[in-house]
Amino acid sequence: MSTDRIQLQSQGIKRVLKRYKLYDAAAEYIWNSFDAQATKTEVIFERNILGAIEKITVRDNGFGIDLEELPEKFRPIFLSKKYSSDKNNTSKYHGKNGIGRLTFFTFASHAEWITVYRRNGKHFRYSIDIDAEQLEIYTVSKRELTEAQPGTTVVFTNISPKFSAEDFISYLETEFSWYIELKSLQGCGLYIDNMLFDCKEVIAEKSIHEYSYNGINFTVIFCRWRKKLNKEFSKFYYIDSFGEEVFKENTTLNNKSDDFFHSVYIKSSLFDQFYFDAEPNQLTLESYTKSSPEFKFIKNEVEKLLIEKRAPFVKQNTEKLLTELRINKAYPPLGHSPEDESRRGRLDNLISALYYAEPRIFTKLSILQQKLLVRMLDNTLENGRLEQLIDIIAGIVELTPSEKRELEKLL
Repeated sequence: MSTDRIQLQSQGIKRVLKRYKLYDAAAEYIWNSFDAQATKTEVIFERNILGAIEKITVRDNGFGIDLEELPEKFRPIFLSKKYSSDKNNTSKYHGKNGIGRLTFFTFASHAEWITVYRRNGKHFRYSIDIDAEQLEIYTVSKRELTEAQPGTTVVFTNISPKFSAEDFISYLETEFSWYIELKSLQGCGLYIDNMLFDCKEVIAEKSIHEYSYNGINFTVIFCRWRKKLNKEFSKFYYIDSFGEEVFKENTTLNNKSDDFFHSVYIKSSLFDQFYFDAEPNQLTLESYTKSSPEFKFIKNEVEKLLIEKRAPFVKQNTEKLLTELRINKAYPPLGHSPEDESRRGRLDNLISALYYAEPRIFTKLSILQQKLLVRMLDNTLENGRLEQLIDIIAGIVELTPSEKRELEKLL
């Protein structure tokens, strides 16, 4: 058995990790399991007779922690090699390596890792102990040969009374739902107290669509989430025929502020040999690019699918908005004459078109701000100053040139 130190003292480590909250910190250990290419990750809660949690175990069948790489895994407090090398265009790595392995102090007073790894055709087992009061010191047992399969089990004891299993599971829904859906294509799963974590509670809508072009097949899985995802934007995930994600990017409806939270998974052999870094309009003989007709086809089909999925969702929200504006008396005083009814209808149509194009225009407005905006829209309709209005709106919500053009088309 031996001991080693991290560069910082315990209080310094806690200052570095102070941004980690209770459940954010606990989730890091699940991310570390997925980063270790685990196909099965389990979270087990052990309670006392009063129902309080006494122990939390996170167990996976990943590749374990190689003893020779241990200093790299626990010492680098500020920088993780795997994290810093990720260009953020795939979901390959999430855990923060040395940083993530020390966040347990927010919810437990002690952590023990029991890990099995493979080296030179043999399997070795050893353990690591860290106490929350001395985070800078970790104790390592002597390694021994074992017949056990690779994987890591982390056991946390003396759990904070603030830790709630129910609240943690609710947190996991918005932290992992998109990722579990992605990894399920490879047969990976997360289990909570021996039950498969299936994300049903957070999935508002899920549909599967099949497409084909030039002999290439595409399977598209659309998911709409009931809640905003913790750290993941609405994205396209491109997946090869083996179920491996090769690239991801934001969807065009990612930042509309209308609660249309979604993820789109596109699986095809097209992405077995795909050059995502190619310059615009660049074609290659060896692989496909974004300029390939096959990619343009599926991107166009998926864009149409998103518009189709968003339309009834936005319509419902638009009706709620119009009702709210009327209740708050944001509209100018209008009677029931044919002229006033026509004016009210034109104003409804303009507000609906604006909301469809940019819901951000109407988010978080006070009643006074609602009145000022609606009266300005009414005045614009009466005086025909639509271009000036678009310029004002573009400045307020910081529209990109393409978003501004989209708004102009709608209006």
